Amino acid sequence: MKENKLVPNDITYGCLIDACIKNGNLHRALKVYHDMKKDGIPVNTIIYTTLIKGFTKEYKLDEALAMYEEMKTSVHLPNTVTFNSLIDCSVRCN
Repeated sequence: MKENKLVPNDITYGCLIDACIKNGNLHRALKVYHDMKKDGIPVNTIIYTTLIKGFTKEYKLDEALAMYEEMKTSVHLPNTVTFNSLIDCSVRCN
C-alpha cells in the first residue's frame, strides 16, 4: 500500500494484525503493531484485544497483562471481549 502511496488506517492495520494472529504469527503481528504506532495511527480496543488473544495462543500471560496495562493508559477502554481474552489466557497459563 505504501509503495502505491496509499495510507493504511487503523482498520487496515487491524486486519493485518488479526490475520497474523489467526495464522499463528505473533512476532509478525507485533511488528505490524509497532509499525502502526510508528506511523502515528492510534491503536483501538479491537487491536489491543487481538494482540492479547495472540499472547493467549502463545501462553504468554505476562505479555497479555502488559498489553492490557498499556491499553488502560490509552483512551480506549477494554470491553467484554478483552476481559474474556484475559480470563482465557489466565486459565491456559494456570
